[in-house]
Amino acid sequence: MKFYSKDRSFNSLYNQVPTCYRDIFKELIFAENDSHFFHSLVKSLIDVQAAIDFIMTCSSIIPYLVIDTLHIVGDIYDRGPRPDAIIDQLNKYKHVDIQWGNHDISWLGAFCGNEALIANVIRNAIRYNHFDLLEISYGINLRPLNDFARMFYKNDKCLYFYPKEYDQNSYDSISLKDAAKMHKAITIIQLKLESQIIEKHPEFKMDNFSHIKFIDFNTHLYKQSYQIKDCVFPTVSRLYPSTLTKEEVELMRILKHSFLNSVRLKKHMSFLFNNGSTYKITNNKLLFHGCIPMKKDSTFQDVRIGKHNYSGRALLETIDQIVKNAFIEKEQESIDYMWYFWCGRSSPFFGKTKLNYFETYFLLDVDLHKEELNPYYSHMNERQNCKKVLKEFNIDCFKGCIINGHVPVLLTKGESPIKGSGSLIMIDGGFAKSYHDKTGHAGYTLISTPTQLMLATHQIDKSIDMSILAHHEEYKIKDTEDAKHIHFEIKMLYKLLTMKRNGEMKKIAQSSYYKSLY
Repeated sequence: MKFYSKDRSFNSLYNQVPTCYRDIFKELIFAENDSHFFHSLVKSLIDVQAAIDFIMTCSSIIPYLVIDTLHIVGDIYDRGPRPDAIIDQLNKYKHVDIQWGNHDISWLGAFCGNEALIANVIRNAIRYNHFDLLEISYGINLRPLNDFARMFYKNDKCLYFYPKEYDQNSYDSISLKDAAKMHKAITIIQLKLESQIIEKHPEFKMDNFSHIKFIDFNTHLYKQSYQIKDCVFPTVSRLYPSTLTKEEVELMRILKHSFLNSVRLKKHMSFLFNNGSTYKITNNKLLFHGCIPMKKDSTFQDVRIGKHNYSGRALLETIDQIVKNAFIEKEQESIDYMWYFWCGRSSPFFGKTKLNYFETYFLLDVDLHKEELNPYYSHMNERQNCKKVLKEFNIDCFKGCIINGHVPVLLTKGESPIKGSGSLIMIDGGFAKSYHDKTGHAGYTLISTPTQLMLATHQIDKSIDMSILAHHEEYKIKDTEDAKHIHFEIKMLYKLLTMKRNGEMKKIAQSSYYKSLY
């Protein structure tokens, strides 16, 4: 493949080559049928024993050549120890877009200053022992949380809050005992902050999930029926359980300051926001993370946002605007809604009736730990319901396809990523290590070429199985979503060329209006 120095794609590629190889890399690409010069360069690499390293360097660049556009169907965050490294890698691609997942929304909301979501992302990170991500990668100061937890939970063993050790920290080594205390401390704070948001926004209709208000501290029962397995609540007022202590208020002030002033977090959240959206339509494919909320009768569910109800496509577009208001305008009402989008019972990002983290931590009855999916997920097994969704987004029902994320595909239970007779492909699949035992695989990647649609199944042993889902007539540039933009640019260039030939450009340059601009 020939590159040209004026091509931005070459410059982007060139910048990824280590400085020591850049000159030879450029010379090898632009060598004009000079076999002697070409072989001399290669011989020099061999002589200085740099050939293998150079080959490895060139090989690492191949993905940026063969992938035209990279689509990420949500949840970059909270699915492994280094989402920051993933963002850095994605930044190297020329064309990348992200359909936000509920975990991405949680981090965006935390960066916007939503204290409940700040507590949530810290809780999730500690739960999976990802201290390096918070303290080393993003510079979030957790020392105050550690000091707070040691003070108020010093006599509490916090047995149900020990982190899950799927990954080891490289730099920030903290004892599991201290981590458990920090984990429980931030969880209690999160429960309080969520209760405050629920009380502030009755339109969320989530009063039943204001968990901390339903604890009977005398009988150690939840909602007068369920036994609590951890009954130590040293910072919770029996009369005002949702109220933060003055120490908790000060702790959240410090943590919030860290989130709002982390330079690297700002860079990554800006990338996530600028390249993200609730959904994307590309080449007759509809991409989104969670679901289009539905009722049991398969009609679209109305979701109350502010003073109005929204459903289907209008719901996703309204949410898109609210996320923008939160991130750009820092509008408090929109920032509050970010929490609802993370875990709300009718949030299209979440797609479940409730987030059962309280039940998992505190209640003995394991049946209460299960989370019920929105009816959308069962309806999508039927082709006619997939067509209904495609029609809602003005996509050809016969050529179109839904690309969905969010819900892991359980191969261990015979599930398939292909739904609705091929009208929907579920590619979340469970990349996180915590899902591997449950799913039996390590996730999916969907690959679309000009003639084929292929599914790559990532195995736990890091091997990949490829399967062809469909053959189709060769896609040409004129068939793609970019075609109309390309045609418009061509039209404008021809118009400029005609104006130049007719001498109109010279007249414009000599006009008083044009001169006034400069």
